[in-house]
Amino acid sequence: MNDWKNNDILQSNFKTFDEKNCQQILKLEYDIEWDHNGFEVATLKLRLLYSHKDTKKYVDMKFCGLESLKIDGSLFPFLQVMGFQIINQREYGLEKVYEISDYEDGNIYFTCDDIEVIGVSNLE
Repeated sequence: MNDWKNNDILQSNFKTFDEKNCQQILKLEYDIEWDHNGFEVATLKLRLLYSHKDTKKYVDMKFCGLESLKIDGSLFPFLQVMGFQIINQREYGLEKVYEISDYEDGNIYFTCDDIEVIGVSNLE
């Protein structure tokens, strides 16, 4: 069970959600927002193409408290990934809670404090 914000959105749209089935980054939006204490925090919103067997959907996610963002590879027309690996580092006592990377190729890597599921939608 993921401890991401709004994880119930994934549960209501997928029998079993596995971030390794996120195949493409279709939209990437970097922003600076303010947290509840008035501090600036970096955020990254991603629109991902989730593809597994007969299921293809868009998954929109927001990663808050972003650090160590690294992107390798071409972004045109999309950033191909071999799925995501999201590691919850809380048990190790590390400063940033999550470590996110491309499952096989390492085309994207970052750490963040929180993960929020924004929404799931059918392909347009």
